[in-house]
Amino acid sequence: MTSDVLGHKCSVLVSEKLLVKAHGKGTFVAAAKSKISNSTFLSFTENVTSMGKTLVTKTIRVTHTTPTEHQMHFFEMAMQEPLIMIERLRIVDHVPICVETSWFSQKFDSLEHKDLNGSLYSILQNDYNIIPYTYNGSKTIELCYASQEESELLDVPRGSALMLVEDLVYDSNGTPLHISKQVVRGDKFKYALK
Repeated sequence: MTSDVLGHKCSVLVSEKLLVKAHGKGTFVAAAKSKISNSTFLSFTENVTSMGKTLVTKTIRVTHTTPTEHQMHFFEMAMQEPLIMIERLRIVDHVPICVETSWFSQKFDSLEHKDLNGSLYSILQNDYNIIPYTYNGSKTIELCYASQEESELLDVPRGSALMLVEDLVYDSNGTPLHISKQVVRGDKFKYALK
């Protein structure tokens, strides 16, 4: 096996969260993560609103990506088909708090033509008549470290400890709706579950 092939395979395992890279130390098998599952959980917008704060959302990019095995499993895909990926910066009371990335199946391709600088759930409800239903979903919360891009967007030093929040969300019919990954500044924000 060539070093290029090995490097690619390691990158895939890192993206699947089976391996963890530690800068200057090496690559290690990832530890099992604690999973918090609740009957309901607040969206980022609801969480900020419940704290009485002002939220501004700025779209960074909207593109199509090849799904990972984890994403294919969630979306119940038999074959790889591109997902629409939406990356946004969430700003609370003038402070960048969160880089949020959401993945949707191709049936939501028209989202790329929408104004995504607000609540995605409002767009889903108003434009698609879809209600995100969190009962069957899950939320995982773990520690991560700021990449170069995240450090610039969140105005923190590269390598700063951040919260990584992943949501698997279904619609009210039990159909997989989206996956979201939020990289959140823990020094400025706390996450409420109920």
